[in-house]
Amino acid sequence: MKVPLQLKRRGATDPAVALLFLGSEAIELFRLCARLELDPTGRIHPVDGGFLIKLDGPSTQPLPGVVRLRRPSINLYVPVDAELVPALLDDEAEGLVQGRALVFPPWGGVLSFDPRYPLDLSRWLTADAAPRLTWHPFPERIVLAERIEEILLELPHESPETWLEAGETGIGTEVPRPDEAGPISTMAGKATLGAGRSLIWLGQALGLKGLARLGAGWVGGAMNLAPRLSEAVLGRQAAALRSLLREFREGDLEMALRRALPLGEADHGRRESVGTEDQLPLNAFAYSLSELLGMSSRKPARVWLGADDVLNELKREYRKAAEEAERRGDSRRAALIYGKLLKDFRMAAHALSRAELHHDAAILLLTKLEDWRGAAREFEAAGEIDRALRFYQQAEDHEAAGDLLVRVGDMDDALIEYQRAAERLVTSEGGHLSAGRLLASKAKRPDLALAHYLVGWNQRPQGNAVACLIEATNQYAEAGSTRSIIGLLDEADAYLADKRVIGAEWDRYYHDLARLAGRPSLESIRGELHDRARLGLAARLRELAKTGSPPGRIVSEVFGKLGIWPTALVRDAEFAVRAVANKAGPLPRERTSKRGETRKNKLGTSLVTAACSAPGSDDLFLGFEAGDVYGYRPERNEIVLVASDPHPVTALAASSDGQSLVVLRSIGQDSGVLSSYAASPDGTYRLILGMTVDDLSGPWLTPILTVDGVELVGVWDGQAIYYLTVRTLTSWGSSSLTRPDADPPAGLLVARPGKTGLPFSLLIHDGREWCLVEPTGTTRHATGLVWRPSQAQGNSLRSVMLAWNQSDAEHLELVGLDREGALFWSALRFEEGLLDLVASNRSLRSRPCLAATLVRSRLVAAVTASQVEWLRCGADRFTVTHSTRVEIPEAIACFPSRRTGELIVVSRDGCLERIAVPC
Repeated sequence: MKVPLQLKRRGATDPAVALLFLGSEAIELFRLCARLELDPTGRIHPVDGGFLIKLDGPSTQPLPGVVRLRRPSINLYVPVDAELVPALLDDEAEGLVQGRALVFPPWGGVLSFDPRYPLDLSRWLTADAAPRLTWHPFPERIVLAERIEEILLELPHESPETWLEAGETGIGTEVPRPDEAGPISTMAGKATLGAGRSLIWLGQALGLKGLARLGAGWVGGAMNLAPRLSEAVLGRQAAALRSLLREFREGDLEMALRRALPLGEADHGRRESVGTEDQLPLNAFAYSLSELLGMSSRKPARVWLGADDVLNELKREYRKAAEEAERRGDSRRAALIYGKLLKDFRMAAHALSRAELHHDAAILLLTKLEDWRGAAREFEAAGEIDRALRFYQQAEDHEAAGDLLVRVGDMDDALIEYQRAAERLVTSEGGHLSAGRLLASKAKRPDLALAHYLVGWNQRPQGNAVACLIEATNQYAEAGSTRSIIGLLDEADAYLADKRVIGAEWDRYYHDLARLAGRPSLESIRGELHDRARLGLAARLRELAKTGSPPGRIVSEVFGKLGIWPTALVRDAEFAVRAVANKAGPLPRERTSKRGETRKNKLGTSLVTAACSAPGSDDLFLGFEAGDVYGYRPERNEIVLVASDPHPVTALAASSDGQSLVVLRSIGQDSGVLSSYAASPDGTYRLILGMTVDDLSGPWLTPILTVDGVELVGVWDGQAIYYLTVRTLTSWGSSSLTRPDADPPAGLLVARPGKTGLPFSLLIHDGREWCLVEPTGTTRHATGLVWRPSQAQGNSLRSVMLAWNQSDAEHLELVGLDREGALFWSALRFEEGLLDLVASNRSLRSRPCLAATLVRSRLVAAVTASQVEWLRCGADRFTVTHSTRVEIPEAIACFPSRRTGELIVVSRDGCLERIAVPC
């Protein structure tokens, strides 16, 4: 009976005696040996797809990118955390190998090599003999005339008829070709061409324009050395690429994929040379991990120098083929297209994950992207727990490591990982609040969480001090510690006694006090908690009553719809607010407020490069040049670190409720990464998906729009706008503008519930005017609105800010600035499928606007360097209703916080000014 041998995970991990290196690059192999301080002589054996390296002795050192092997018997190698099933006796193992060595890799199959013959290192180093040159003396010197008086050229007389009669091919039938160079010049030209192409790639990868220009000069020099090289390389290759493009668009997709030429960014794991052939490859386009990793062929990758427009069109066809394969459920084919043809290994890994090939996805992330965190997630999904934990720890993602240990039942080690994660959170903005919530919700250690909350409260007014106070009060209430609750309440009252303005975050604190008073364990202080909560809210009402806002709106904002307070008390509060408002009288037209009266917060440590808000929750998101993304919740005065990455943020887009966020980062000159994040129940954000985006030119994002329960975002890449789902980043189609020279600065996805087909449209400025574009094609409806939104001079944001408000399915308002700081407001209305202009105002102030937004319908806040003007929008002009003097010379954006009745102004250094809306 024949029983197949299989690998089974062991409970223990043995030291490694050998390593399985995947790849064919000698330089990477020798780098590994140098890092391990190993002499490669006599210890390296070639196997299919890589090499086996024997170590000097057992080692427990973790090494990413290789497979660590143990040796249960002579010439038999298995992973350090696995064993063969069924188990073999010594004589059975000896009979199995039979003079050869066998390796059982974790992905299945078996590799073999001859242990008697290690790799001959002399094969890797060759030197050609220098050509011997024959010596000749210099030719004799030609004596030249001292003065030339006349030059004559005598040619035989030939009539035009002689030329017509000569030869059979006629005149003008031969294709003009560049001059042919000699063999030495041709060889030198090819070498220079390859070196120039490498410099161009290196310059683009490192973002060094000078290096890329030097490479372009070398390519030009190669063409000068061998002019006919340009014909062979560029002309014929371009023709072959155009033929391949036609095959994708009009021919057999299967054959087109087999003949497809790899494009995209260069693969760091393979050598690359400039190809001079003009024949497309013909490969078996079938999935295998070695094919995806580029190990099926040891030949260097060939690069063609086709026209940029053809290459860009081919990339789009490749992506269309990959997206179509995923829609059909063929994720393996999609992964092969992404990885082999587009070199987009992250998208290839996502496709493999959706196909439940988690192990392959992890190997791809490790080998090609060195993404330890992503590989750990895939190893965990594949059931390889030890590997997943190790890579989580190496990536310093201690929270994920703790979650993994909890799932396997190891609570002691999980607590250690959670404490490490909390220590890292403390160093970020608002870290004590996040650290405490992490320890309370995941580690189930409220005692450790309380210590962080108290430290955060003691740092007032910085960070999330009030939120930490609320959490600490709740922890004391859970423990029934009445004395500690009263102590915190005394500290809060003492702190507020010295403040002129009480923020909206204190509403929640006093509401929580009233709610906690109903607990049986706090019965002894129930009356005191109720009384002091009412006193705190009364002080907040007095502060808001001075602004002149309607009493009903003030009481509604403070008491909300929590159902904590009796109706009679709410009515008394409204009566009191009306009395205070009547006593104070009407507010003056211009209200002056000192800078100290505005409330400030600070986010980040570098330049703000992107900003957006969630209109439904008032959450604010800022992206920074250093790569960090922070969220700010005005109602709770909370700061949360969304993500941290070394690449600068170009654009942000948030859903209306603030639960979803899309981040676009720039990498190099014309490429970027698009990432999708979702809010967790504890208030933090987790990464859902990320994908690379190529050929970017002035990219931006539209705000997120929810259509039939699906969240969509628009991505402008410089040539077209693509509609992507937020959670999966899959395409819903794209729209190209009818004007090829258009350079749209911004756009919106607007809901169209009654429209046939896709229930949304794209409102975009096409370079000439605002127009409505249907997502299923290029149908364009002009609105007649011509003002072009831009950033004010000196603004650090990389995407144009556009404020908008769609109060219902028929009405839409837009607010924006131009480069000189002029303010624009426009109202539009949908009628019979078209968008008509209703009204539009333009304001030219003596002092230019730095930022502007819609506070509510027809009320605009315009921020200048020295004040905020509150403008009412009429049919043909603005009317200034109030003016708040506050100096914010570096303002770059502003957003309304409707729940707190404030305007939040963002400065370029990440400072937030909270200004009460006076009307």
